Amino acid sequence: MYNFHVYSLILANAHQIFNFSQGKGIYAEIKKVAEGEGMVWQGRSRRSYTGKLLRPHRKKRKYELGRPQVETLIGERKAKRIRVRGGGYKIKLFSEKYANVYDPNQKKVVKVEIKSVLENPAHVHYARRNVITKGAIILTELGKARVTNRPSQEGVVNAVLIEPS
Repeated sequence: MYNFHVYSLILANAHQIFNFSQGKGIYAEIKKVAEGEGMVWQGRSRRSYTGKLLRPHRKKRKYELGRPQVETLIGERKAKRIRVRGGGYKIKLFSEKYANVYDPNQKKVVKVEIKSVLENPAHVHYARRNVITKGAIILTELGKARVTNRPSQEGVVNAVLIEPS
């Protein structure tokens, strides 16, 4: 992504260069990325570690594109199917109400409602915001469970019961 100074310069001068009302130009692209839409270029940084400006040695390549991460929340199911490189598909899960929880004692998988996120090792504030990622500890009707898959890329929440209620 853009470093802070380049981003602020572009936004400061964008009204002189581009037409806002039509939503065209680089401002529209920056706005899309800032709002979590569109593609993200995952190329080399424009600055060296000392701050020197690095000039591009070639054009951007299609295979260097990435997408902003989706933070799966608790709520009514909302998902979107996205075509990825190679012709396959990923299901981006924006929110989900239920999880498939495996109970090791009964050796059964049960679909249960997610109540909240208790702990999330991916980020300090994800538990407070109820963001579900791989490794998160969720509170379900059966008890505490650990998420074993990547819900934002697979379109479903799978978990293993670790502490029955």
